[in-house]
Amino acid sequence: MWLVVLFVPAALSLAVTAALRWRAGRAVDTPRPVEPRPPGDALTVYELAWLRSPVRDSVAEVALAVLRASGRLPLVDRYDVDLGADPPREEVQAAAYPTGEKAPATRSAAKARAAVSRSEAVTRVTDRLNAQGLIVNREATLRYGRAMDHEAWAATATVIAGLGAVVWTVLGSGDVPWAVGSFVALLGCWAVARHRRHPWMKVGHATRAGRALYRETLADTAWDPRTTPRDRIPAPGREDVAAVARTGLRGCGRFPDLLVALDGPPPKPAPASKPSSSSSSSSSSHTVNDPPGLGGVSGCGGGCGGCGGGL
Repeated sequence: MWLVVLFVPAALSLAVTAALRWRAGRAVDTPRPVEPRPPGDALTVYELAWLRSPVRDSVAEVALAVLRASGRLPLVDRYDVDLGADPPREEVQAAAYPTGEKAPATRSAAKARAAVSRSEAVTRVTDRLNAQGLIVNREATLRYGRAMDHEAWAATATVIAGLGAVVWTVLGSGDVPWAVGSFVALLGCWAVARHRRHPWMKVGHATRAGRALYRETLADTAWDPRTTPRDRIPAPGREDVAAVARTGLRGCGRFPDLLVALDGPPPKPAPASKPSSSSSSSSSSHTVNDPPGLGGVSGCGGGCGGCGGGL
């Protein structure tokens, strides 16, 4: 009787919630694009950098590499950059330049990178990738999280149903091992079918289409690195910028002076510790001062002798 009342509903709830979770996971990894990417439209260096490492600093470092390769980012005092010239038309690179009439033209390279990272220009890069279905969007991950919760609740209910089946069989003098084995087998099959969340199911990570386009771009020897579909990178530094977009600024080794500037000056060494006043005062407290009446240390013997004679 417990098979109909407890086991069958538990198995159905697990199957339904697992199917909904699987469907939500498919929607995360293969979303329907809002604005399909035109066929043959190559990735820009910013889009390639984001698909490689979905953090805003990866796009900012490519923008600084473009400025450095074009001679628009001279270094000052090793860790600062001179941004006194007019900003370029391209918005991601222009975000590195200070705004306002009183803004200093020289700023640290790390602050220039932070300015690009916080800019709306980088947000527009990710918005385009999101609309084209190349990166995971937040709504899909929220639906996937809710499906995971429903599946966990169904598994908890299955455990409770299994305990109820054991009690049922004990009270009815039934086959307890059969009841236990049935629910253990059910939960075991569910655990095998349930997979862990993949890293690309996080917001901003590349979807299946994004990963395929990324690999296709890496394998394309004729890929023409551009900052926008219409703006080409100048020839002298084109390959260097492409290497930064492919492997990152730290991994390509093409702009070592820019990397040093972004890392900033090394931390100052800690000052040498001075002896504390408590230790000097404690050492001075061990000095023996003889009372004047004893005549110093040399007169101690006489004083002691006098004491003995008095006794």
